[in-house]
Amino acid sequence: MRKFIQVAKERLLPVFDISPEVLTHTQALDLKTERLLPESEWSWSNWQDEETLTEYIARGLEILKAVGIMANGVTSGCDFGREIEGLYVRAMLIAQKEVNNIPLTWYFLHEEPERRHWSVNPSVQYLDREKAEAVVSIVSGCREYFFFESRGWDKATPENISKATDKYLTADGEAGRIAKLFNDRSCIVFHSHFQRLYGADDRYGFMILKEVLHRIDQVLGDRVIWMAPSALARYWATMKAYEVVTEPSQGQMRLQFRSPFDCPGFTIKIVLSEKVEISRISADGRELRRIPVSDSCLSSESWNQIGNEIFVCFNMRKNSVINVEF
Repeated sequence: MRKFIQVAKERLLPVFDISPEVLTHTQALDLKTERLLPESEWSWSNWQDEETLTEYIARGLEILKAVGIMANGVTSGCDFGREIEGLYVRAMLIAQKEVNNIPLTWYFLHEEPERRHWSVNPSVQYLDREKAEAVVSIVSGCREYFFFESRGWDKATPENISKATDKYLTADGEAGRIAKLFNDRSCIVFHSHFQRLYGADDRYGFMILKEVLHRIDQVLGDRVIWMAPSALARYWATMKAYEVVTEPSQGQMRLQFRSPFDCPGFTIKIVLSEKVEISRISADGRELRRIPVSDSCLSSESWNQIGNEIFVCFNMRKNSVINVEF
């Protein structure tokens, strides 16, 4: 166990968020007696009050904190909290503030693998601008094809792996759920249970995952940005919470932002009434780099212009100022 925790902290934590899947993912636990109850955790959760849920979630956070892992979100086992999601969200925030002093948190509960002609994006379930608090639901847009497509395989042939990966993204990037989400300008979130990637008897899911990642790299390249759930939650909460006042003047325009949250790499679009060539843009006194329009995407602290539209990527602070000079 110590070795496993060490690997998680040294190799996973720098690039992934680690969260508790509440406590057991099987039967509910009586916190006083520490004995399992004769009811599933997700069924039990749906008739609890806010105080009980807070204590239960806090225990999961405390276990990880005790081994040096600060969990900034929560994974919902099966339908944990679905029928009382409002209470669940408030309990989650209270638990995070009590255990980790975190006022902006996220959780996994929902998936939308079939939604069409509409984006599948995170959902801000709670927001208090004055207290700078938020809870964001991170929604998976994909079915768990790593498992469902590999059931019944005798062995992982290249043909099997390719066919299963096509459910996510074809080799030419023209089809698959990830292609659909990308074309709909959605956040692209997909998920899997660990044991379905790296099971006791086979590694089929892991092989499919490797091919999915290879195709994303080959087909989409730098047109996508990899983000941990906490970073995506922060971005989405900031997007829903910020306010801006525009102050035009001779030869320049000043944008004064007010946001409850800091957010690195925040991107805005400014639409001018007519095309005017921009000479310089600064954020909080720092000049931003102009990026050629031919580049796939902006990087932090940069901008570009397409016609009368200006795209600016900057590190949002709670009182950021953008100056646009003509």
